Order: sequence, then structure tokens, then C-alpha cells
Amino acid sequence: MRDGVWTRGQDTEMEAWIGGESRLVVVTPEAIAEHLGLPGNEGAALSADERRRFVRDNISLVVAAANQKAGAADHAEDSLVIRRGELPDKQRT
Repeated sequence: MRDGVWTRGQDTEMEAWIGGESRLVVVTPEAIAEHLGLPGNEGAALSADERRRFVRDNISLVVAAANQKAGAADHAEDSLVIRRGELPDKQRT
């Protein structure tokens, strides 16, 4: 399992233990922007460092979203992509 959080293009990635397996979790800039309350497509304007920091600081939200997406029909070799609207509110985690 790779340590930490990294960026690939506009996406921010991490490995996490989801459903009893090591999974690649990808967070889109749109998901981050919406969660931060940024208007429009401002997620693309966030720097790679800002996106990595968001994922590290909100790791429980990202893991909760990944767990929600992972299902019985899901294949472990597939990455779990967290898109706009899929990060839970902090109050619900």
C-alpha cells in the first residue's frame, strides 16, 4: 500500500482500507470545491498542495464516501472515484 496522499493530473488520490481490501480512492477537484462551498469550477483552480491538504485534513469524510460507494458487485481492482455531491457532511461522520 502506498503511503500518503498524492495528485495525478487534477485528481487527488490515496490508498485506503475499504471493505477489507486496499483500494485506490480518487477525489475529483469538483468534489472538493463543492464541499468547500466554492462556486462553479473553482476546484480546478486549487493547487495540488491545497487538494492534498484537503484530503489529508478530511480523510474520515473521504473514507466514508469510499465505503458508501464500495458495494458487493464492486471489483477491488477498480478505483473508487469520489465526485461532486459524494462527500458527506462533517456532521454525519
